[in-house]
Amino acid sequence: MSAVLESPVLPDAAAAPAPATSWSGVLAIALGAFTVVFAELLPVGLLSGISRDLHVLEGTAGMMVSITALLAFVAAPGTALAVGSMDRRRVLIGLTILTIISSVLSALAPSFAVLFGARILLGIALGGFWAVAVPAAARLVPADKAHVSSTIVMSGISIAAVLAVPAGTLIAAYFSWRVAFVAATIIPLIVLLTQWRYLPNIVMDDHVTVADLGRVLKSPRNAAALLTLLFAVGGQYAGYTFVTPYLAQVTGVDTNVLSSLLLAYGLFSIAGNFIGGALAARSRHGTVLGNMIVFLISLLGLTIFGGNFALATVSLMVWAVVWGIVPVSLQLWIFGGATRDKPEAVGAVLVGVLQLAISLGSFAGALAVNGAGVHSAMALGAAIVAAGILMVLIVGNIDRRNG
Repeated sequence: MSAVLESPVLPDAAAAPAPATSWSGVLAIALGAFTVVFAELLPVGLLSGISRDLHVLEGTAGMMVSITALLAFVAAPGTALAVGSMDRRRVLIGLTILTIISSVLSALAPSFAVLFGARILLGIALGGFWAVAVPAAARLVPADKAHVSSTIVMSGISIAAVLAVPAGTLIAAYFSWRVAFVAATIIPLIVLLTQWRYLPNIVMDDHVTVADLGRVLKSPRNAAALLTLLFAVGGQYAGYTFVTPYLAQVTGVDTNVLSSLLLAYGLFSIAGNFIGGALAARSRHGTVLGNMIVFLISLLGLTIFGGNFALATVSLMVWAVVWGIVPVSLQLWIFGGATRDKPEAVGAVLVGVLQLAISLGSFAGALAVNGAGVHSAMALGAAIVAAGILMVLIVGNIDRRNG
């Protein structure tokens, strides 16, 4: 997958009432997953046009990614606490409507300030969605099929991550970035009708408290592992937020080839998902450590050989596979021993850290690009990933002491 980690936990079968099976409802939630992630990542392929038309620096335009993730960081635990036992059908439909409002405002934005505000709304929808989506989908199927419902929902993320950036780049090349946001409006409108028709009432018999969130973080080992996640995702988005202008300006890739490269990046990332699962089944710590090292090498390769099309392409595809491995390996490594009786609490913390990492990484990348040029984005990403490798070693030391 891409930008978002799979939730490693599902509701305890003993704690959940017997569900009225609704695979169509699960699909409606998966479509919602596609919608919010598509809208989140779409600007990555639009930065040059937005920068030019709204008269802001490319680094400043990249802060749209930062603010969306920052609000998602706040909204994920906030939503988990606020919604209590509210019917998740109402919550999910409301968040889809918020996504539509954000996309309409983005398409019509007369200034960067309005566009920035629209992305704030999307951040609230994004964080709220991930606080409730996977556990809600699990309530729509029998307990022994909960893992299947989770996989279906997560497939929405993977497909959106593959399509969003190349689609945005292609639409902006032939039309404009505003047309791309029109597409991001039509998609959630269709999803809203689907959810209204097929999503049943989803009653939750429990709710998340502040204490539940705190328990997820009480272990020093979990805290250190979450810092690894922070550095891994932060390094990813310090570079990936600016991959389009980087390949265009540093590597000299034209628009048609650029869209193809970004599509290939997404497909290679999906392949990485499957590779990560197979490797993590053998050794979680070894997979995370080895993957982070290759992650660093790929970013350094793009930094050093960015002007060489062949070597830059190889580095980009290795990076794609590595990034596909990150979600599976890190989620198993971090939460393999986490409590399973409060899935929304675990999911809220995980999504919160993930979105904070996206926000900080893309913001740091924006500052670097504005200050030193677009070529600095990959070097910064590599430096942040190197810090993540250090955290992996620290967690390994903790595990050895506790083992």
